[in-house]
Amino acid sequence: MSSTFTMSCPNCDKPITLPTEARGKKVRCKSCTQVFTVPSADDAAKPAKAKPLPTDIQKPAAKAKAKAKPTAPPAEATPPKADAPIGFAKEEEENDDDDDDASPKTMNVIIEDEVPKCPHCATELDPPDTKVCMNCGYDMLVRKRHASKKVYEHTTEDYFMWWLPAIGWLVAMLFVLLIELWFIFRMRPFVEDTLDFLVKDEKNDVTKQAQYYLHPDAFTTCFSVFTLAIMAFGIRYCYGRLVVNWKPPEVEKKTS
Repeated sequence: MSSTFTMSCPNCDKPITLPTEARGKKVRCKSCTQVFTVPSADDAAKPAKAKPLPTDIQKPAAKAKAKAKPTAPPAEATPPKADAPIGFAKEEEENDDDDDDASPKTMNVIIEDEVPKCPHCATELDPPDTKVCMNCGYDMLVRKRHASKKVYEHTTEDYFMWWLPAIGWLVAMLFVLLIELWFIFRMRPFVEDTLDFLVKDEKNDVTKQAQYYLHPDAFTTCFSVFTLAIMAFGIRYCYGRLVVNWKPPEVEKKTS
């Protein structure tokens, strides 16, 4: 398990627990968000230079040191319990230290070198696995920045004018369908009453029905083919305009 050390934030003086791998790297304090560089192992080993005291303070300090009484000898270490075997207390202290090292420690900093950033604008990615930078629009997958543009907001009139051709096609298809129904049910009587020159004088000997030089069903068949073509194109156009691309195209603002 990697060892840790404790230091104070140079800005807010809050104690921070850091891993040894963070030495020499830039970190950010979670409390005050201050970014600072952790001293390396060589810098931490150097003793801090003590500032010389003023002369008026040095003299009383020297006198007080001379008058100071000799300190008592340090107390002897408490002997281990009689019931415990020799070396038991030392092993117990070593186990307590191991437990402290094994316990998880809360890290109050974020190592700047490990924070994912946008390769284009160097902004921190939030969340870290985002695919597009929200600051500059850089796409991490295609390695390309998406161009941004200013457009006008769509109004109700824009939507109506965009849907108007499709609405017109719906009306036209309904009108053509009504004509097709008229051809199916009314074309034969129309030919017999109005276009009588297409009717032969003699009737069919078997069915006793009128015979024609040009049968009325021929008109119905031709118009049915025309109706199918109109309906196929109209349905495709209306589906694309009202379902697939139901939003009108964006109009980009011209920048002077």
